[in-house]
Amino acid sequence: CLTDGIYRCGSDFDAGDYYILSLYSDNANYDVSNTPNNFSFSSRIIRKIHVENGQYVKLTSALLIPSEQFDTSDWKKYGAFTIGKDLPAGDYKIVPISYEYSSKYANVSGNLAAYQITSQNPLSDVIDCNFLHEKQTYITLTEGQCLMINNAYLTLVGD
Repeated sequence: CLTDGIYRCGSDFDAGDYYILSLYSDNANYDVSNTPNNFSFSSRIIRKIHVENGQYVKLTSALLIPSEQFDTSDWKKYGAFTIGKDLPAGDYKIVPISYEYSSKYANVSGNLAAYQITSQNPLSDVIDCNFLHEKQTYITLTEGQCLMINNAYLTLVGD
């Protein structure tokens, strides 16, 4: 796995399919470019990409994981839940939990949480993706959607 930095495919890692996973929050910022200084970031908790030799990948607050090392048979271990299968449909309160992250570049602590709702699975179209820095919110989940949470917990709320 690779994390924060700029990497060249073919030199630093092999060409192929990769998953990008947020280390915390919804800030898995990444981009793939043909030059080492022309990037425009995309934010999401998780995404799958394909990289060719000679391309560059820039990562911020993210992990680059080879697809063969990423187990998609059980999305729950990555914080992704299918509504109607893993969680019942309904209204939920989502609350951030404390988090600490240290690297040689920065020390981050506090409540850096996020949630992402997609149409079918964690890699499908994003319906809603929000950062929950030290605040709670309420969300409504419907059958068939997928909820991915990062550093937060859920409580089903009644009518």
